[in-house]
Amino acid sequence: MSYDTSVGVAYYISQTFASAKTLTIVSNANPALATSVGHGYSDNDEVLYEGGWERANNGVFKVDQQSADTFLIKGLNSSSTTLYTAGGGLGTTKKISSWIEIPQILGVTPEGGDPRYIDVNPVKLLQGFKLNAGFNPASISWEIGFDSALTDWDTLLDISRNQTAVAYKRVKGTKATYGYGFFSLSEQPQDASGAVVTVRATFSAQGPLISYAT
Repeated sequence: MSYDTSVGVAYYISQTFASAKTLTIVSNANPALATSVGHGYSDNDEVLYEGGWERANNGVFKVDQQSADTFLIKGLNSSSTTLYTAGGGLGTTKKISSWIEIPQILGVTPEGGDPRYIDVNPVKLLQGFKLNAGFNPASISWEIGFDSALTDWDTLLDISRNQTAVAYKRVKGTKATYGYGFFSLSEQPQDASGAVVTVRATFSAQGPLISYAT
């Protein structure tokens, strides 16, 4: 058994995506093998997948480079052809870089991401049942110590104002969780007697959250 704490956790976003690499083949496997001629990726590069598999679309994954033209999409188990239609995973990947750390975090509030169910109560049955319906929308909010002179503060504001879609990651040691969505930063400082001035920021996921142990 192993437990963890939040001590040492850091949060990052990035709006820097390289040019899209076209995927000509994506296999049904665990992990999925992608073909993209001259992709240029190295092991553990972080990429945004935009493709036909809805369950993986807008997901941020790590790469395991296999050859100049192929790479494994680590964390993407597409072996079920029921969930991942054969030949339906074609699309693009974009390498992510230039991560910006969310500064001076004082509090964290995750919301959603939990399983969603639909209650089904057929007239004929005495006992109803719950039908698995995926997951609720996920977001995470932070209380940030307000200081407009912080490094990257203006960049964070621009991302928020322009509603630029970003990659997201939570890092603790070698472990990381990734996502893709929108970042919003409040410009209204919260003043209170006996407390530091704060503002609130939120990331709302537009695709799956993917976690890695290393």
